[in-house]
Amino acid sequence: LHNAEHLRRLITNTNQSLTDCDAVFITLGHTETWFDNELGIFLNGTPPPQLIARSKDRFCFTNVGFLDAFAAISRLLELIRAASLRPKKFILTVSPVPIQTTFTAADIIQANTHAKSTLRAVAGELSRSHRDVDYFPSYEIVLNSDDTASRERVMESAKGLMQALAAGADFYKLAKQFSSSPSAAEGGNLGLIPESLLAEDQRQLFKNQSGGRVVTLERNDEIIIYWLQEVRPPNQAYSKSIQLNVKQILLPAEMELSQVQATQQSLASTANTANTDCDQLAAQVASQVSGGRVIDLGNAKLGDFSQSLAAELASMPVGGVTTPIQADSGYTMLKLCQRNLEGVAGLSTKELTDGLRQEKLIQAAAQYFRTLKRSARIEIKANTY
Repeated sequence: LHNAEHLRRLITNTNQSLTDCDAVFITLGHTETWFDNELGIFLNGTPPPQLIARSKDRFCFTNVGFLDAFAAISRLLELIRAASLRPKKFILTVSPVPIQTTFTAADIIQANTHAKSTLRAVAGELSRSHRDVDYFPSYEIVLNSDDTASRERVMESAKGLMQALAAGADFYKLAKQFSSSPSAAEGGNLGLIPESLLAEDQRQLFKNQSGGRVVTLERNDEIIIYWLQEVRPPNQAYSKSIQLNVKQILLPAEMELSQVQATQQSLASTANTANTDCDQLAAQVASQVSGGRVIDLGNAKLGDFSQSLAAELASMPVGGVTTPIQADSGYTMLKLCQRNLEGVAGLSTKELTDGLRQEKLIQAAAQYFRTLKRSARIEIKANTY
């Protein structure tokens, strides 16, 4: 909530600045967008895959054409003019950064060419038809630069990063420092992505790969480095007779890994005291870690967990705590409170997934606002024309 309020203040201040500035720079980047039928608005980013799966009729994909893009940007210019205290100059540019994925059936190169050509045509027509609109050719400058030298620099940088990762460097830190992807702010974390949402080149690259591997994909004169934290095979089979009672432990991201591991050991207990310790787990976590929380996931079947978690939960003693898993929002662990419960129906996979993602709903909202902020392409500069 605090992040959302802070971002809202930034947007409000930016909108207020539009009324009193001399020039507005608008960079056009994408034509592919998503529409929220429930809220009646276009989104500045892609809805989370799990939200799309749960609400199939809520979101619809649109690839905006020339007429719709021209009308939308014309309307934007009209709104800014109407709110302005004095005349101003508009500078339109087209982002030279190629799109990395497409939701269309076209090849990524074709999709990128279509998007940039559409936006370039819109920018050109607006600059020709309005005296207060100019076009700055940043797209053409990059497009006609020395591709060979740029490619060599990209390849050299990718080689250095791969060597650093092989030597044990932290993927999250490298992604935040060097990645040009929107996911860089989250340490490159893309979350769990169903195979159906992968592009064909990604599907071929990830085929027969195992968790823990670092692989690279060359696309559009760029090198994409992926760290496959976990690969879940479809229709995993585990014993349905084994039922568990577990609680999820959430620790803040700013903790050092050594502190997290120490917390993991202190929260583990013996089978004799597991029930009592689980009842007091929330208070215990709150007393040890500022910002730490516990979510009761209730009863679930072993087969409903991921392959790595199921293997760990099946072998650990009751009262144990799983190995910490690092994500962009922090660290998560599971405490095993009971095993082989009798007469208690286990949760379905959907119910377990919903339970595990309760906390992620808040995180998804925060991530949406961060994406909204990153996706904004309006720059304000006080210049006199």
